[in-house]
Amino acid sequence: MEGTYGSLLARMHGFAGRTELYDDRIRMVRDGVAAAMAEVLGTFRAEAETVVRLDQLSAFEIYRPMFLPPLLVLHYAGSLPLSGHYWRDAFAENVHMCGFFDQRDVEHFAGVLEGAMRALPGTAGPQAAGSAAAPDAE
Repeated sequence: MEGTYGSLLARMHGFAGRTELYDDRIRMVRDGVAAAMAEVLGTFRAEAETVVRLDQLSAFEIYRPMFLPPLLVLHYAGSLPLSGHYWRDAFAENVHMCGFFDQRDVEHFAGVLEGAMRALPGTAGPQAAGSAAAPDAE
């Protein structure tokens, strides 16, 4: 699928919105139920959209709490580390909150993202603790 950002490689939908992987960038759009509730309640400021070029991405991880949806966390220069507060972290500019029940799209997205990062010229690939290559690592 071709669009404004080029060829779409993968897309996943979550409780707070959607994340799209293109040839050269990742786009996170917070238009989901959780983002709308946070805006209405005024509890957290949900970043509307984040775009990160793949060549700026140094790593990613999937944070899996016991009862809440997993978080896909992108690490790049200037990105904030997780604070330990789930809801604050879920609405950070470099985080995608996944869905509650079915995480198959997250696993697929992580695999495609890892492949895209490995394919970048001059890189050794992602340094991902929770990537598809090492799903049991914390």
